[in-house]
Amino acid sequence: MTRTRRLSAAMILYAVIGCAWVQGVPLLAQDLTADLAAAVKLFDDRSYSQAIPKLEALTQSAPDSEPVWYYLGVAKFRTGDYEGALEALRKARP
Repeated sequence: MTRTRRLSAAMILYAVIGCAWVQGVPLLAQDLTADLAAAVKLFDDRSYSQAIPKLEALTQSAPDSEPVWYYLGVAKFRTGDYEGALEALRKARP
């Protein structure tokens, strides 16, 4: 991915995150299920590579869960999967 494309992806990502934040995507682990709380713990510990498979599994069981898609998108962004991050964050939008 070229530098320009990465910067464009990052700008879109931040816009999507901003929209999700304004729309009230819950970000606190106590508001989430036990499985998501475990994934969020890994996320908070910056173990993004370990959190991603858990979050991907949660997308199968809860495909309409905005927090799951949000955390998955940010985790993918933090690991450099910008296209995957955009795809997940688009699904996090209400």
